[in-house]
Amino acid sequence: MTQSVRAGVRVEPMIRRTMGFHDGWLVEGEFRGSRNRATRYHAYEQNADLPLTGLRAYGNAWALLEDALRVKAKGAQFRMLSASEKVVVQMAEEAILLRKYGDRPTHYHLRRFTQWDEFADHLARTGYASLVRMFEKAFSNDDLKVLRNGQAPDGAQQLTLGLLEHCKNMEFSQVAMTKCCFTSPNERPKNELVKGVYVAMTRVENDLWMPGDALDRLSDQLGNLDDYSDD
Repeated sequence: MTQSVRAGVRVEPMIRRTMGFHDGWLVEGEFRGSRNRATRYHAYEQNADLPLTGLRAYGNAWALLEDALRVKAKGAQFRMLSASEKVVVQMAEEAILLRKYGDRPTHYHLRRFTQWDEFADHLARTGYASLVRMFEKAFSNDDLKVLRNGQAPDGAQQLTLGLLEHCKNMEFSQVAMTKCCFTSPNERPKNELVKGVYVAMTRVENDLWMPGDALDRLSDQLGNLDDYSDD
């Protein structure tokens, strides 16, 4: 289907440019935005500038965890997508075990780390020094439970948080895409990353929020990725 039923004509050029990063066809034919909606585009600098409604998409589970803690502290009515919550909880639990007991992680994003210091250095270098401090201050499974229990009931949330790969088959009046959507680490094939960005962008109806240099960031990131295949 080339005619969008959600995203309007104003974001059509950005969506087409994103599709152009894919090696094959994401849709057959030229993408066209919905003629029934304008869909306003908003460039932003900081996550604090983003609305506390709609969908907020992430390319990195650590960014989602960090933001979930932040929006909970603000008293926002938020909820994580169940599949994304599962990933975040598993990774956080394994980070806790690595720090406390030296247990080697099993999650495929973490299993290369055998020592806490090595993992902490990686987190700090990739922009998550605040999470290093949090884990080293004895962030525990009980704290994770408090975060999970602090979510709004399913269907009652004003803000939905989710990883790119879990945003399919949804629609929201507002969609905000965090910076890590466009600078995700070398954890997935190039085409999968592009498809995830495209899917999240096309969940929007009225307002799309992205960093002002989002697609330039994506282009640079794809150029830096190893030549992964989708096999």
